[in-house]
Amino acid sequence: FFSTYGQRLLATNFTDAIQTFTMGSSSTFSDLSAGAPLARYVSQLKDFTVAGNTYDAIDGNVPHRVRWCAVGDPTTWTVSASTQADYQDLESSNGWVKQVYGGEYGVIFQERAISRMNYIGSPIVFQILPVETGRGLLASGGSVKIGNFIFYLGLDGFYVFDGNQSIPIGENKINMTFFNDVDLSYLDRICSTADLDKQVIYWSYPGSGNSAGLCNKILMYNYAPNA
Repeated sequence: FFSTYGQRLLATNFTDAIQTFTMGSSSTFSDLSAGAPLARYVSQLKDFTVAGNTYDAIDGNVPHRVRWCAVGDPTTWTVSASTQADYQDLESSNGWVKQVYGGEYGVIFQERAISRMNYIGSPIVFQILPVETGRGLLASGGSVKIGNFIFYLGLDGFYVFDGNQSIPIGENKINMTFFNDVDLSYLDRICSTADLDKQVIYWSYPGSGNSAGLCNKILMYNYAPNA
């Protein structure tokens, strides 16, 4: 997964250290920091890089954790009240962190919950409050953020999250067709993207007749007003 921090392009895959590439000056990716955790997901939230579903040498694998760097410095991750670098463990019964999104506020998707992450400053730094429980992200690649809206594939269908609630967009339209077709053995292959010019979101997934889990179906959703 990729994110940006100023002129930095950040990349993470949970196997290698978080990678950084400074646009306009770097020629190759390099390790972001020796102190940064391994992470499945990264995003920029205000002046912080936020990592979700992490591993570090002290606590090991903590799939329900979100962790953030020092304010204004994505290379510093040591927990400190002065730099505001810290972490928070979410309710483990809601499952793994499946995706994180930044902006003016953060949104954290777990398997069975959606939380909002608000900056409040020291000593707490971020207040993380569950907005919805019992509803989360089915596949890590199944969500797209456009402005303040996040379109996502949930456990029971397609939704758009507006920062406060999830609104169904697939009910009585495509949900039943999708779940009758998708190969549940390869949910990790699902991916999504948006065409901003055409105002269309694409979900690619392995459906019936796929070969070894390859994505062979695409769903398209026109999110234009009154579409």
